[in-house]
Amino acid sequence: MNQKHPPPQKGEQVRPIDRELTAATMSQDEEREILSAASPAVAFSKYWTMKESLLKLTGEGICSDIHRVLSRATHCKFMTETHEEKGYVMTCAFGDGD
Repeated sequence: MNQKHPPPQKGEQVRPIDRELTAATMSQDEEREILSAASPAVAFSKYWTMKESLLKLTGEGICSDIHRVLSRATHCKFMTETHEEKGYVMTCAFGDGD
């Protein structure tokens, strides 16, 4: 995907995780990793921003199988910045050729 515009990005304020939301939006492996992380809230925000920036890149938008979105993202790379002291995570998605 060759873009003339900046890559899609998504920023998210880090909030306490909601277990139901995590189960509804993350794969089992992602959920396991989030719940075992030193900071589950930051881990959830990383995954969430990756999914949203990917969906912006592909133009799909939020979809019913969001828990599997990253497993289909073999053509993408992500750049994630975590700013725990400021309470947010930012991710940019890049497709082939970006």
